[in-house]
Amino acid sequence: LTVVESTRHVQGPLATSVLRALGARVIRIEQPGGDPSRGAAPLAGGVSARFAVLNAGKEVRETDIRTAAGRRAVAETVAEADVFLHSWAPGEAARLRLDEEDLARVRPGLIYAWASAWDRAPDGPRPPGTDPMVQAWSGVADTVRTPDGNPAPSLVTLLDLLGGHIAAESVLAALLARESGAATGRLRVDSSLLGASRVLLRPQLRGLDESPGTPPPAAGSVTPTADGLIAVGAAATTTPAEFAAAPSAAWLGHLHAAGIPAREVVTDLAALPRDPALSAYFTHDGCARPTPPWSFS
Repeated sequence: LTVVESTRHVQGPLATSVLRALGARVIRIEQPGGDPSRGAAPLAGGVSARFAVLNAGKEVRETDIRTAAGRRAVAETVAEADVFLHSWAPGEAARLRLDEEDLARVRPGLIYAWASAWDRAPDGPRPPGTDPMVQAWSGVADTVRTPDGNPAPSLVTLLDLLGGHIAAESVLAALLARESGAATGRLRVDSSLLGASRVLLRPQLRGLDESPGTPPPAAGSVTPTADGLIAVGAAATTTPAEFAAAPSAAWLGHLHAAGIPAREVVTDLAALPRDPALSAYFTHDGCARPTPPWSFS
């Protein structure tokens, strides 16, 4: 399967990175001179480490889609592809004449995917479609809190990451529908950062977080500490209070003695790839990038 992408930042490149890890050939359309994200620090081997992780193994074709010749080149590339995915601003595909209907004429059966910020039809003016903006607008930022309830918005681009995986999963569903014969003709897939926020907020949107059927934690099963919370199951022979009274360095021994599987949490990102228990999950190529969790034979 061949996937053609014209994307920037995280959501779109991550989606096609997942598809590539599953075995697809990915052709990446970049502007003349290359994607500006290639120069974003930190660098590894002269290229942005984040860019390298998201785009490793993809073929790159520099094309100026602002020109008629560039748009024809994109159409010719898509003519031999199974999937086209872009993350352009609303209306941009139609303006470029590279919309769903345009490309369906050169590639019948094409799966046309759009990974956007705000969905297909915004219901009013929206701020720029960046992860922090969508987190704030949707309410995701307000739900990320410390155990004592204080707001603690994450610097991790939660919606970019989840949105990328949702986009990849949507493309896979469309491919399955096409290959199984459940759907014929052209297939369009729309996903967005706002859609990813709905996945995270689904319990609140349904009122499940206030469901009276949810039993409260058993008394004494959760104890606050200087480092967070300790919770143990009903079968544990050691109470959370006993853990909280012990030096943190001794917790691992206490957990093992209580029959609770545990290991020390590694919080130093630079140390993660060097951890013997985790090294197999990383590929070292100028920087440490995740190794796909599957293999084919």
